[in-house]
Amino acid sequence: MINERGLFRDYWFNPSLALLRCVEGRLIADVLDRLDPVCALDAGCGSGRFTRCLNHMFDTGLDSDVGKLEAAQQCGCFKHLICDTFENIDQRLTAKFDFILLNSVLEHVIDPSLALGALGRLCGPGGHILLSVPLAPAEERWQAGSDSANAGRLRSLFNTFLSHRHYFSVDIIHELASRNGLKVQDTWSYMNYNTKRAVDAMCAFNMRPHELALSIFANDIVSLQQSLGDFSLELFYPLIEQDGSEGQGTHIMALLERQEK
Repeated sequence: MINERGLFRDYWFNPSLALLRCVEGRLIADVLDRLDPVCALDAGCGSGRFTRCLNHMFDTGLDSDVGKLEAAQQCGCFKHLICDTFENIDQRLTAKFDFILLNSVLEHVIDPSLALGALGRLCGPGGHILLSVPLAPAEERWQAGSDSANAGRLRSLFNTFLSHRHYFSVDIIHELASRNGLKVQDTWSYMNYNTKRAVDAMCAFNMRPHELALSIFANDIVSLQQSLGDFSLELFYPLIEQDGSEGQGTHIMALLERQEK
């Protein structure tokens, strides 16, 4: 069971992002419960605020940002922390992990195939990599405006703000996996723009930002639900589509297995 209150507290400034993290957390927690890994790596762990809400101890956290790793030390969900890039980490670490989490990371790196290949070599035979990335339609929607020049500038600002270099599809994930000795076991698409707009609008309409922040910082989820009128947060969870369907989701999660050699 994930700590959803902690996620809404940590992402108080963006309710729909908190919801996205809750959906991801549920999917990841289900996979962790099913696989029950002995030695797990969180690649791109950042400050650890998302990882700690999974209520699972990771053997190692990896990130290239020293400041974020200093914050991750306080989370209590990592036995070891390493500051390095993904591309060369397999040359530094000799340990083999049976589970690697790669949550919202590949869209930021210069070469996703190079990064996934290096991490794949850290994954023992039969081990798993669980990754999440934004789907390609999240970028294509910026083309919908009649003014293509303005749409292009808006897309550029959006990607610059989020440091997004890439968007993905199910086919691209299969190709990256195959290229690096991995096989896709499962995929899920999740979240959608209508859900995002609904959560943001309900929070904005029913509660002023400072009141929303105070209720979340106080872990007062009951007040948050009341602020949404008659709706429970559960009703805002989008459908999660499995079996390779990209559906209407904005993101995709994929479970990859390291092939035996």
